[in-house]
Amino acid sequence: MEAKIDIYVKMWAQGSFRQFDKIIDYNLVRSWYGASKQFKGSFKVKFLSKNNIYWCINGDFYDKGTTSSSSSVSLSVGGVGSVNYSVSKAKTKYKYVYKYGHFYAQ
Repeated sequence: MEAKIDIYVKMWAQGSFRQFDKIIDYNLVRSWYGASKQFKGSFKVKFLSKNNIYWCINGDFYDKGTTSSSSSVSLSVGGVGSVNYSVSKAKTKYKYVYKYGHFYAQ
């Protein structure tokens, strides 16, 4: 299982010049080839500039259980959003994940 993310942004463009206007929504995708894993941890998004969005996933995946989350969305430049996940009824830890990266508006 690979941790994947989905970030939906509003873009601004003029000719070939593009930049991020705002972040509309962001999600951690917990399914892989039809199998879904539970996740306990955090997924953070930082809107660093009109050209740079930073993201970070830090937590544990589980084979069974139920995942609950709390989040905030719609970020402007300088904003930080996070989704905090908790797991109940988990029995088997699948693996720990710490991944981060950037999206650039080029």
